[in-house]
Amino acid sequence: MKMKILPKNFNPLAFITIGSIITLLMFASFIAAFAEDENTSGGGLLSTILAATFQIWRFPLHTLLWEFITKNMALYFPSLLLNILFYSFAIERLIAFIAKSRKARV
Repeated sequence: MKMKILPKNFNPLAFITIGSIITLLMFASFIAAFAEDENTSGGGLLSTILAATFQIWRFPLHTLLWEFITKNMALYFPSLLLNILFYSFAIERLIAFIAKSRKARV
């Protein structure tokens, strides 16, 4: 008996695409937040928005496990990677759900 872990309508291409976009956004927001913390940010609208969105990208692991992560700083970037995977999977599932409901409605 073959065991399936992922849902049958899981779209790996959408997951990888969404993950790549989120990775780029997280990297840009990380750099902007770092620049703002060091007072080297230009203070423009885009850099301010990117720095503010880093608080969103840090959720859930950095928000919930911050004490543990600060004691083990080697977990800082792997936990960001897990956040990217979490958001990618959640958005892929949301897209699949919307597509399924539209298909059922027609």
